[in-house]
Amino acid sequence: MHTFALALVAAVASAVNVDDVKFINFVAVHNKQFASTEEFNFRKSIFEQTDAEIEELNSMNSTSVHGHNKFSDWTHEEYKVLLGYKQELRTEENTVASFDVNADASPVDWRDHGAVTAVKDQGQCGSCWSFSTTGALEGAHVIAGGALTAFSESQFVDCDYGLLKNMGCNGGLMDKAFKYAEKSAIATEEAYPYVAKKGSCDSSKLTGATLKVSSYEDVKKNDVDAMKAMLAKGPVAVAIEADQKAFQTYTTGVLSSGCGTSLDHGVLCVGWGSENNQEFWIVKNSWGPSWGDAGFIKLAIASDAAEGTCGILSGPPSQPVTN
Repeated sequence: MHTFALALVAAVASAVNVDDVKFINFVAVHNKQFASTEEFNFRKSIFEQTDAEIEELNSMNSTSVHGHNKFSDWTHEEYKVLLGYKQELRTEENTVASFDVNADASPVDWRDHGAVTAVKDQGQCGSCWSFSTTGALEGAHVIAGGALTAFSESQFVDCDYGLLKNMGCNGGLMDKAFKYAEKSAIATEEAYPYVAKKGSCDSSKLTGATLKVSSYEDVKKNDVDAMKAMLAKGPVAVAIEADQKAFQTYTTGVLSSGCGTSLDHGVLCVGWGSENNQEFWIVKNSWGPSWGDAGFIKLAIASDAAEGTCGILSGPPSQPVTN
């Protein structure tokens, strides 16, 4: 009987290929659930395609490493829902900050100065622009002398909505959100918790809100020195292209290519640094800490691309000052 059982296990194991094992492990790790065999097989086929693309990316001997995450069985259309930066909402040019070129500019990481909150998760809502906005506000609040405080994305999604404003889960623009915060005080995350959907503006949750934007400036486009100068003052709201597999599957290292420059996603640049003679921007995403390098990504500071890796310098980047 014991011999028969061993033979049965061996037969089953031989019938399951490596791709099956990879997908089954992925399903277990990410607690995936499927309504039917057809959906299981559909998701498995997407996962296998992603797996092949990851292998190709890792074979390029680049400075970044790629791997699976919760998006590995998502279609491109499902993934695009997360990408809510809407450049077409820009109807006017904002003030561009002046800066002094400093050849000896020192690297800075605002996480080391207590000015960056924990990585958040926007869920299946195109509200990335609101997370980029609150991240910049959180940093500015600390730099102005306040305590590190998480501010409300849902207030922006629910209340900064309508004609000539932002579009909730259908996208938005950080500059418009800063303009809203010049007139409306922003509640904390605790007072107005995040829900990954558009709701009615709940004014009862705004009682006691005091944080406002006193001014905001755009960073000169496509200029590394201008970006470094603004980062010396605090975190900067930026836009990037994030719809390519090179970005989606990033796990560690410095991403230097493969992500394009067609802006579709709002994120937060929290500093810059250098390793192995490669400078990089340190970027906080809003897809939870399981994505990327604990929720962050390093984008190469490219000397041969004015728009920057993933278009990070072309938004333009913007930075608020709070009261």
